[in-house]
Amino acid sequence: MERQARFVLMGSFVLAFALAIFASVYWLHGMGRFGSTTIYTVRFEGGAPGIGIGSSVLFDGLRVGEVTNLGFNPADPNQVVATIAVDQRTPVRVDTQVGIDAQGLMGGGVVSLRGGAAASPPPSGVGGAPPVLIADPELVQGLSETARQVLRRIDGILADNADSLHATLSNLQVFSEALGRNTGHVDAIMQGLERMTGGGPAKAPMPTYDLAAPTSFPSLKKLSGQLAVAEPTAVVMYQTQRILLRANDGGFTVLEKAQWSDSLTKLVQAKLIQAYENAQLFSSVDVPVEGAAPDCRLQTDIRSFNVSASPTPSADVAFAAKLISADGKVVAERIFQRSVPIPTTGEADAIPALNAAFVGVATDLVAWTSESF
Repeated sequence: MERQARFVLMGSFVLAFALAIFASVYWLHGMGRFGSTTIYTVRFEGGAPGIGIGSSVLFDGLRVGEVTNLGFNPADPNQVVATIAVDQRTPVRVDTQVGIDAQGLMGGGVVSLRGGAAASPPPSGVGGAPPVLIADPELVQGLSETARQVLRRIDGILADNADSLHATLSNLQVFSEALGRNTGHVDAIMQGLERMTGGGPAKAPMPTYDLAAPTSFPSLKKLSGQLAVAEPTAVVMYQTQRILLRANDGGFTVLEKAQWSDSLTKLVQAKLIQAYENAQLFSSVDVPVEGAAPDCRLQTDIRSFNVSASPTPSADVAFAAKLISADGKVVAERIFQRSVPIPTTGEADAIPALNAAFVGVATDLVAWTSESF
């Protein structure tokens, strides 16, 4: 019996504790946090959409109370009467506006109290009844009515712009049909953009070719002193690594799968220096150095260095050369050129032929230099 009594005592304690917790939560959620409250009667014309017992009462956006009762006016079925309990510190005045607001897009309704002049008196009841607040019909609007108004406005906009919308949809249809017909072109454009921006598969490196310098020469007269070989001058199209192809109509294109190891003018300068060194014609051969006065300076101008497709395929190289003495006088000048026939203008035939033509011109240039001093 003593054990059973202890169980009853423990159960009673747990039940009392649970009821106390429930009462505390209810008090905190409800009116307990408002302290003393003032009761008002709110009269709504035409209904109070979204309002129910327990709905919040807001004053200028702050929660100050809740709806405690809701019913119809027996004298007028078109009126809904709500009883609200509001924190007595709330400055409700006779000119305070009453309406209904929605809490969020899908939230329930709240009774909204707004403003009122500070000098206005608070409302008073008659015969001990709670003060009556009359809701403004223009401020009582449910979500459904708001949605209906929005839909009506959208419908009006669509009706007013029906022709423009129809034309826009027709244009979209035409555009989509054009895209469908030109899918291949669109894909090619996208692939081009991808390559331009560095995307897509890596492009294979282009084969690079060098020029040879001549190593055998006719009998040469040895010269003393220093020779400076300047970088050749040339029109812009020759100042590149690309290998030029002269077409049948006289225009120039490039060989698609070949290029020189350096820009043509620099490559020719390096190989001419190497040719003079191989010939051992001068004591030293170098590029011009600012402030130095070489015994002889070679100045060349590239007139042609390309593959020609017409009248018959050939590799053509031509230089204009000048030998200038230490005092700046032109000792000699001459044009050198070689043309080597080739079966086709493809890289396999064109590159060896251009190299052979250059070697021939460089050999003639070295021999001419030996004879000119």
